[in-house]
Amino acid sequence: IQFQYPYYYYKKRSYHERRFYEKQELCAHLPNCTALGGILQDRCIRQCISPSCYGSLYAWDELEEGEIDIRLSSFKGCFVQEAN
Repeated sequence: IQFQYPYYYYKKRSYHERRFYEKQELCAHLPNCTALGGILQDRCIRQCISPSCYGSLYAWDELEEGEIDIRLSSFKGCFVQEAN
């Protein structure tokens, strides 16, 4: 069975990467996220970056410790669409 999730197109461009990275860094330094570690911190940061994109891609099947995040590209695509 192939894992299925919503797909959001994402083309890697320096502008999009910079915007995503800046938001990620901002969220990573929030007290509620810095207090966490590991996968809990990753979840907190993604929820901060975009609650709606997180809900669409992760809320129904959250990342687990050690899981390879194959949804990250779609998450970035959702973030870019939301920001435009």
